Amino acid sequence: MNPEDLQRELDGLWAKVGAGSSPELPRIPIDASAIDDLKLDSLTLLKRQQRQKEQSWSDLLEAKERSLEACRARLESLEAETVRLSRRLEREEGIVVGEVLEARAKLEAGMKGLESERAKFEEERRSLDAILEATRQRLAAESFRALKIQEEAHRRESQYLLDLKEAQVRAERVDEARSGAEAEAGKLSGSLKEAKNALEKTLAELLLERQVREEIEKERAAALKKVADLETHFKELSLIWEEERTQWRELWDRERSTWEGQRKEVESWETSLRRERESWQAELQAQESKHVAFVSQINTSLRESSETSARLASVVGVLDRIGALDLPGKRADIGRRARKGLAAALGLGLVLAIFPLWRHFSRPRLKALSVEAVTLENPTGMTFDGSKLWFSQWGGDLVSFDPKDLRAPSSRSAAKGLGSYHPTALASGSGVLWSVDSAQARVIKHRGGKPEEVLGSLRAPGPAPAALAYDGSSLWLYDAATQAIYRQKGSAEEFLPVPAETELVPAAMAFVDGRLWVFDSRSKELVILELKEDKLRVWSKSALSESVLAVAVAGKEIWALAGPNMERPGNALVKYLP
Repeated sequence: MNPEDLQRELDGLWAKVGAGSSPELPRIPIDASAIDDLKLDSLTLLKRQQRQKEQSWSDLLEAKERSLEACRARLESLEAETVRLSRRLEREEGIVVGEVLEARAKLEAGMKGLESERAKFEEERRSLDAILEATRQRLAAESFRALKIQEEAHRRESQYLLDLKEAQVRAERVDEARSGAEAEAGKLSGSLKEAKNALEKTLAELLLERQVREEIEKERAAALKKVADLETHFKELSLIWEEERTQWRELWDRERSTWEGQRKEVESWETSLRRERESWQAELQAQESKHVAFVSQINTSLRESSETSARLASVVGVLDRIGALDLPGKRADIGRRARKGLAAALGLGLVLAIFPLWRHFSRPRLKALSVEAVTLENPTGMTFDGSKLWFSQWGGDLVSFDPKDLRAPSSRSAAKGLGSYHPTALASGSGVLWSVDSAQARVIKHRGGKPEEVLGSLRAPGPAPAALAYDGSSLWLYDAATQAIYRQKGSAEEFLPVPAETELVPAAMAFVDGRLWVFDSRSKELVILELKEDKLRVWSKSALSESVLAVAVAGKEIWALAGPNMERPGNALVKYLP
């Protein structure tokens, strides 16, 4: 190779390194005696570059094989996760169908019981009517018989009086004729004795008839009293039946509305599950394609960076050889700048590779700290006011606990003057305790620390309010019937809907660090939403193994009220650390 060819080769390498932005290299006068050395060095340099290139290609192929193995393992784990989620979905669908069938069986049993009670009441009513009619007929017969006996007694008494007068007249006649006939005296005295006996007998019969009449009057009064008692009892039974029929009608209407709501919710769950499963599969395929494209892009970037590194290494080697020939300081400075550019390119590639990993691991991950049993039968909501942990129960009680000791409640309160009240969610802040009343579709404002004192109420935007959160100035409410999240700002009296970019079925809500944390009962995920441009956008998602009923924030910890599961028969308070 002559000096001109060597000079042209150096100029070409410099043009590749400098990308045309730096001045051309000055021509270097090279002695002809050094040509053989340069040829030998060039041959050695080319062999070393070839070995380095082969080594880099082998390393690149090994890295690619490892990446493919990792992708294959990830794909197998995703397929296993898909199978597990499908089985879990089938199991949960079976549970939901069982609950619906059980509720339907209960409603049918209630209707059958109502029909049997109605038939029993009608039969009892007919029997009471028959008894009343028989009693009336008997009283009429007894009254008629008593009148007949009374008339007969009057007739006999009159006859006995007439006989008595006739006997008295006869006795007077006998007394008048006594002086004339001694013989008839004995006869008259016998007749007198007979008259006295007859009179005594008549008087005894009159007394007996009077006693019978008094007994009949007593029986009549007792019968009338019994009839009055029967009529009173009949009226009381009628009133009780009317009340029971009203209660059964209210219970039926409530159960029917509940069943209709559950049926609609189940239908919405099925539709949402189907849609979520399709979207999840599509998202999984998209994520797999993105992952494959990302791996391919990384491989391409690594290959290009290795090629560029090899070229730059060759250029740097040439420059080092040139610097070893005692070239001027300007050319040595050019070599240093080339090495700095190589280091900058490698650093940029490393940053581009690490950035997706940093973005993935910067999302919050919940770590379970402890699990404590909650000694309540039917808790529906929970909140923490800074010192006490408050729970709501379906019966209407608001119970407080010391967070350090959940074995026994520290206080139990019941709101006054609310009528029918069934709280299903709680929220606290600014010295106020808020509760959701599902019985009358409203939000109740209580005094902090004394929830029995009611400060006011707000009408819920839908018929089935389910979850509540408070961010310090606004109330956030989810309604299961309208399937929408609402917001009530400050002193406003109405809740306005806030659109979300994904469909959710929140069972519990809480505000943490300016974001709305929602437990989606449909997907069993903790979804963190961020309000941007008047729309709730998903910031992150993470799956939970517990079925969460309520969420509360205590400092840096997240407290969740979890329901029963296979390992735990009752409710529990699970503490997480983000």
